[in-house]
Amino acid sequence: MTHRYVGDDDEYITGTFTSRYNTGAIRFTCECIEGIRHGTYKWYFPEGNLGLECTYSKGKIHGVYDAYSIDGSHIYSTMYYNGDNMDIDPRELSGSGIMYIMMSGRIPRVDW
Repeated sequence: MTHRYVGDDDEYITGTFTSRYNTGAIRFTCECIEGIRHGTYKWYFPEGNLGLECTYSKGKIHGVYDAYSIDGSHIYSTMYYNGDNMDIDPRELSGSGIMYIMMSGRIPRVDW
């Protein structure tokens, strides 16, 4: 089941949704269509440093997934297709390698 975000007006959110820690610091931001994650998602440590950045399509992780340590250093990258981890490190691919994967259908754009 896909989680759906609802605004203060009890309507599903279309646009950017921001969740905050009790301190007021941003916990995460995500783009939504009708309450479902669809677009960029960023999660932050309570101290404010970026911890995770990825993209969602129709509620499933789709595309590059990057994780960071609390000090901001990059620790992990992989690629997802429609929610499934493809175990490919996108940093190891050249531009032509990424184009090949996209054109071969391994990571096509998923339109709404």
